[in-house]
Amino acid sequence: MSPSNNSNTKRVTGNKRRVAVQFSMCIVLFVWPYYRFSTISADIDLKARNDSVFVANNLDTSVKQVPCGQYKCFFRSKDNHEIGYLVAPSQRKKGTHFDWFETLLSGYNLSQQLQQQYDMNHFLLGPPTKEKVSSQLAKKLNRHLFDEKKARLMRGKSSSKFPKGSTIFVQKCKTAPKRSVVLGCVESKVDIFKRNMKNFVKDIKYTESFEQNFREGLATAKEILQSEPCLIKDFQVLVDEKGRFYHLDFDRCFKPNDPGSKYEISKEESQKCLQTLDDIDKRLQNKLSIL
Repeated sequence: MSPSNNSNTKRVTGNKRRVAVQFSMCIVLFVWPYYRFSTISADIDLKARNDSVFVANNLDTSVKQVPCGQYKCFFRSKDNHEIGYLVAPSQRKKGTHFDWFETLLSGYNLSQQLQQQYDMNHFLLGPPTKEKVSSQLAKKLNRHLFDEKKARLMRGKSSSKFPKGSTIFVQKCKTAPKRSVVLGCVESKVDIFKRNMKNFVKDIKYTESFEQNFREGLATAKEILQSEPCLIKDFQVLVDEKGRFYHLDFDRCFKPNDPGSKYEISKEESQKCLQTLDDIDKRLQNKLSIL
């Protein structure tokens, strides 16, 4: 082979190598960002999935009182105090042959529908799930249960609300604001609201802002009750220190043994509840001074 042929061969080989290196760099420059993005996205998705799953070890057992209503208890997350879990036994009454999972699911679906329609606030972050109670979980769940209605820790049989081997319904939700009051239509709840409101309002710095949010929330609540009269049954909302309303317990709209059916509310009961809210609205026109 002549020297000229050798030099030509070397030039061709060198060119091929340069093209190969350039191509490899293009692969790195164009593919790596997408690969890195997909990896980050996968990490985010994994965290989101882990965050949405009920994990017994994530329960904050440092609290000395776990608030419980008639059926549900709220357990704060240990890793993130802004979220927690509503936990309820599968049977609302001992000896009943139906569970109310579908009722809770219907309530969640209604909350999503109303949120889209009225842009209202609530605490639910996902649909209910079913979990089996192990002996370890039973100990954690039944420790420090506090009966909100009776204002005392549960003792005796009531302290075994979630027995080992039973099924529980768990629903992820936001933690309620620390400073808040509950407003309802039932006379006893209205009286409690008025008493609590006096002290509550004293500490509010921006009364006008509070009043505006409160009245807007009240108007939205009345619209919702007129479109879904079943929610008048034990109607209650939570009001935070900025006057914002948070709607609660959407499952109350549905019959526990027939989750496809909503409760029927009499016109008298409906009018009474709406009139109560109107009366509270009128009080606010006087800058909250007579609440």
